[in-house]
Amino acid sequence: MKTILLMIALFSTSLAHAQGPGMICSGSTSSTPTVRADGYAERVSDFIITCTGGTPTINGGMVPAVNLTVFVNTNITSQMLAAAGAPGDWSEALLLIGTDGAEPSGTATTAGNLRYCTSTGCTMKGVGAPGGANYLATDSQNTNPANVFQGRQSGANQIIFMGVPVDPPGNGHTRTLRITNIRANPNTLAYSLTIPTSILMVVNSTGFAIGNNMQTIAMSLGGLVTGCEGSAKSSGVSFRENFASSFKTGGTAASNIPGANQTTENGFYNKTFAVSGANNFIAAVDQMTSNINNAGLAFAGTRLMVTFNEPSNQDIWLQSYIPLVDTATGNISGYAALVGGTLTAPNPLPTTASESTLTKVTVAAGVGSAVYEIMLTSLTKVEDLSIPFFDSTGKSLTFTGTADINLATSGGSGAASLTAPVPRFNATPTKTWTIGP
Repeated sequence: MKTILLMIALFSTSLAHAQGPGMICSGSTSSTPTVRADGYAERVSDFIITCTGGTPTINGGMVPAVNLTVFVNTNITSQMLAAAGAPGDWSEALLLIGTDGAEPSGTATTAGNLRYCTSTGCTMKGVGAPGGANYLATDSQNTNPANVFQGRQSGANQIIFMGVPVDPPGNGHTRTLRITNIRANPNTLAYSLTIPTSILMVVNSTGFAIGNNMQTIAMSLGGLVTGCEGSAKSSGVSFRENFASSFKTGGTAASNIPGANQTTENGFYNKTFAVSGANNFIAAVDQMTSNINNAGLAFAGTRLMVTFNEPSNQDIWLQSYIPLVDTATGNISGYAALVGGTLTAPNPLPTTASESTLTKVTVAAGVGSAVYEIMLTSLTKVEDLSIPFFDSTGKSLTFTGTADINLATSGGSGAASLTAPVPRFNATPTKTWTIGP
């Protein structure tokens, strides 16, 4: 069904009519990232529509509003932020509009010139001049014009942006539309540690044709290779990235520069948005209704889980901090912290158990689990994280049982969700290792 929808989306571009005489628009991507095939909500590339030419809307005339629909060849799993009725739920997916290469952006603490279109819709008037209306600043006809439009989930693999005013820029000028914060579920596609699978996106508009409207927005590979310390029966396990950007950090720092290489699990994220126009009360209510201030914010950095199956209920001690090691050089390049303990970075980074507090993992009814979160990592190095097991005295522990290891949080919805964490992964353990003397 998704393949059929994608084909329908692709061919439907021929039905779109031109927005103003001669405006030419073409699609491209900001990059083609490698994403984890284990994941349910992997952030893919931005889709960029660049338009040139056409006739700018006459001075004082209403800029034509269009709908843009995004199709992906798997489930779109961008976080739903609030239920809002037909045609779907408010999504973290955003459409940003700029002019002549300049795009709206925020600062570390303020909205900058990011202005949100309220859920009641936004209009724009033409200025009748080359370049068209100014989406980035007040012009002769528009006070604080909207340049950020929030998407709504309109199907399992569809996002729609409704009522977006797009003013043709005229000759010698460009209009840029950037679709960002699209997350996808590659776990429904082919899984391999060595052969990448393409994730495709098609974007259509009701108001203008888009050339090159189908783009490869990511390649998926299995994200994790697991092992044990020394042999199949050992006193520790290890996690290794299958590719250099499989591990990412989290956090709440703003990542609000369009086109900037996102280095965390977050997407395009700004803590606050300015409002479009002068009706601040309505706009403030709309922002609370659609929760746009949470768009792009992940729940955590990449997490790694170990589940112990130990019939004798012997408790296990683990290091609070584990170093990440560059597999090419053996140098320490980051660290992970045991979730639930302090997340303050140790200084220097721990290299041995004696430099890191041991924390007890309670095993009850034969089962115990521990989760580490990536706190510092390199996106250009393939890294390994080895987790040794200890007893209460700090001595190496070899118990009899098994250890399941996988990416976390595991399970949850493979579709868009209001409540499921981002990121999230297939619940099936990547590997079960037998531990014993």
